[in-house]
Amino acid sequence: MAGAFPMNARSMAAAVALAVGAGGAGGRGAARLGPGSCGGLTVTPSTPTAPAHVAAKLAYTGYGAIAWTVTRADDGSAIDFTPDESGRSIAFDATLPGRYDVTATAASFDSPCAQSGSVTLGGAPPTNAWRLRITPPPESGLPRQDRSIVLTAGAPLDHQQLSLAAGLPVAGSLRGDGAGVAGTVRFVADDGLDALAAADPGGVFTAVLLGDERYQVVAIPLDDGLAPTLGAHDLGASVAAGPFTVDAGVQVTGTVRDADGQPIAGARIVLEAGPLPSTVGRSDAKGAFALRAQPGPSWSVAVSADGLPEIHGAPMAIDPGKPLDVRWTVATLPVAATVIGSDGRTPIAGARVTIRSSALLPSIATLAQGGAPVSADGTARMTLTSRPDGTLPPLALPAAAYDLLVEPPSGPGDGATALHVVLAKPDQWRLAVRPRMDLSARVTDGRTPVAGVRVMAVEQGVPGAAPEALTDGDGRYHLRVDSGVGVDLFFDPPRSDDPQRQLVRAHLALAPGSASSDVALQAGQPVRGTVLSPTGAPIEGALIEAWCLGPCATAWPGGTAATAAGGGFALVLPEPTGAPDGGDGGVP
Repeated sequence: MAGAFPMNARSMAAAVALAVGAGGAGGRGAARLGPGSCGGLTVTPSTPTAPAHVAAKLAYTGYGAIAWTVTRADDGSAIDFTPDESGRSIAFDATLPGRYDVTATAASFDSPCAQSGSVTLGGAPPTNAWRLRITPPPESGLPRQDRSIVLTAGAPLDHQQLSLAAGLPVAGSLRGDGAGVAGTVRFVADDGLDALAAADPGGVFTAVLLGDERYQVVAIPLDDGLAPTLGAHDLGASVAAGPFTVDAGVQVTGTVRDADGQPIAGARIVLEAGPLPSTVGRSDAKGAFALRAQPGPSWSVAVSADGLPEIHGAPMAIDPGKPLDVRWTVATLPVAATVIGSDGRTPIAGARVTIRSSALLPSIATLAQGGAPVSADGTARMTLTSRPDGTLPPLALPAAAYDLLVEPPSGPGDGATALHVVLAKPDQWRLAVRPRMDLSARVTDGRTPVAGVRVMAVEQGVPGAAPEALTDGDGRYHLRVDSGVGVDLFFDPPRSDDPQRQLVRAHLALAPGSASSDVALQAGQPVRGTVLSPTGAPIEGALIEAWCLGPCATAWPGGTAATAAGGGFALVLPEPTGAPDGGDGGVP
């Protein structure tokens, strides 16, 4: 748009002024104008970042037409604007970051005057959304709960008050056939933390829920004659009222056989529909089984038996009036395996060996209920212990790729070792473990060493293996780990009041056998606050884990802290950059 207004024929002197917010330069104190003169052009955004409402004003006292143009420099596009009644000012919306050029041309008979100005708007500062998972001390009687914060680049968060909800105590009774029954009651949260309660032989249980969280109740009795049941799906305040009841459901029967049609004894069969399982059916010497389930339109079938791959059937309709026939159809190959030491010859007794197929095994079994058999996929997964001579019990596995974890008995010598093998024919595996190794490196802030950093080595796939060390005055740490597995190193800097030492937790992934490298901790943004009880009292000893929701989500917390005597806590989290940090996970 443009506006045309009369003006006189006096010559005009041109001057351009630019003002950006309260901190802009020029334009605010333009020189005094004489009659018929033309002064500065002032361009003022409402904020220094887009989107912004921009006003432009020409200090002009003459008569005549004024033509305005506004363009976005990045792509040359014309921007619509609105003039005021005098035509001396215009306004427009700058929705995108970048430079906006404004020109004002006042016609003159003796001396044309064209004035211009520009304003450059930055994008909105990047942000990261975080979930603070708070675990109060047990003596508080408060449930674990989450609080959300948003961290904006360049804006540390201070004085955060995290008030915890009291939780809703649930004192209920799990009942079946009019009497209390032992079992488990699960409260599955829609978007939060689940709660789990054990019912005693009289059916009595207690739990603590959050009144404003939605839960699905799943009641699982211990009595195989009663079927697990879905209860209410509602807010905690509603599901707490119960009732919590189970019944017999329907009976599903069937048989389990191998590829030759022979019955398999001791197989375990479970039907699953979302969070709801059936009872566990176990096959007898004739391969026959029976279980109880709630009527439903579709169930997934899971079957496992010693020495055979687990079956994972796709959801299918189950008719309680027809027997379910389960049959393994996959061919297997014999494998003899021996665990030996890192010297390549000494057998290791008592080693735990976990075997898993590297990928889903297609079409390993069939499921049928009177009609045509339906193909089912599966997974090979088993754990064995080496005998005194280092050998494993005989194996029969489908041709496939396998990931193995070999864990020798604890000791100073050889350690856990991850192996990958491909089985294509009958084979003999010699599973050699690798020795333990020392890790040592230096932690700095990019310039100077950092003492007191807690370094934790989490060994991948090895339960409970997480040795720790503190860096010394030179920033060095020393750890002994298993060289045969990957290691995730986490570096937690000590709390510091020094503004130059607000350092972020770091992570370093090491491949098996890799030496650790020096780590430079990065500066981050502090988050400080207080955790309060529902009555406003400070809570000491609450544990806080900070999980990034995006775009910096990782498979580990970005920061951890514990509240002090006054309930105070301090975290240092990564500065938002607007880009992912390369993590492969999120909040559990």
